[in-house]
Amino acid sequence: MTSAGGPADALDRVLLRTGHLLIDFDGPVCSLFAGTPTAPIAARLRTIIAREGVALPAAIRNTGNWFAIFAFAAITGPALARQVESELAALEAAAAHTAAPTPHLGEHPESLPLADINQTRDWL
Repeated sequence: MTSAGGPADALDRVLLRTGHLLIDFDGPVCSLFAGTPTAPIAARLRTIIAREGVALPAAIRNTGNWFAIFAFAAITGPALARQVESELAALEAAAAHTAAPTPHLGEHPESLPLADINQTRDWL
C-alpha cells in the first residue's frame, strides 16, 4: 500500500475494505487487442456457433462485436454459451501478450473507475 496522504490513498482505502475487486482491463488499464486483429476473433466465434448448426441472423453474421456474438450464443443455449466463452477467454489470454498499456496510467492510478463490490453486490 502507499503512504498516507499519497496520490493513491483513496485507492488504498477501497482495497483495504474490499473482499473482491473486478477490474476491466480492456480500456482503463490497457488496450487488450491493440496488437491483435479483431475481425478474425468475431469470425472464430461465429464458426463455433455455425458448427453447431445454429443459423446466424444477419446482425450476427455482419458484426465485429464479439460480445454481441457471445450474447447471441448465450440466448441460444448454455452449452453453446460455454463453448463461445471458452474460446473468447483463450483469445483474450493470447491477446494479453500484445496488449498496450493505457497511457499515463502509472502516473494516475487513482483515476481508474472503481466500484466497491460490497456496495454493489445486490445487482450482481
